[in-house]
Amino acid sequence: MQGFFYFCGLDKKGYTLKYYNVNLVEIEILKGNALDKASIEELRNQILTNITTNENSIIFTCLDGRKYKMYHIQECSEQVTIEDINGNLDDLVGVPILISEETTKEDDDCDFYTTYTFYKMATIKGYVTIRWIGESNGYYSEKVDFVRIK
Repeated sequence: MQGFFYFCGLDKKGYTLKYYNVNLVEIEILKGNALDKASIEELRNQILTNITTNENSIIFTCLDGRKYKMYHIQECSEQVTIEDINGNLDDLVGVPILISEETTKEDDDCDFYTTYTFYKMATIKGYVTIRWIGESNGYYSEKVDFVRIK
């Protein structure tokens, strides 16, 4: 097979991965679940039935069947990961979410940029803060993406 490169990104229909040959002719398209940008505030007053997590993403499943994903769309050499979860995620399951908000703190030193993103969520059972850390050379985004999965 000739050399190829790929482009990946979000379009209105969802996550699209396209492969091109060296002559810029598209040779294949792969699609995953369709995604819509969302806000963590959409979880307020929702009842979660499940939370799945790993070091790179968290998926929230609501009682009404909606699913949300918190993760980072990788661009290049930036690093964006979950640094800490303070509280018990199980406290967010089975009862309405009362607080659901995002805050960020940026720190730029001479050599690299760091962004801390905090997701604060609470129910009558408890309070959870999810802290993400993003680091880059300043050219690539350290932002956390929150999307609704169709």
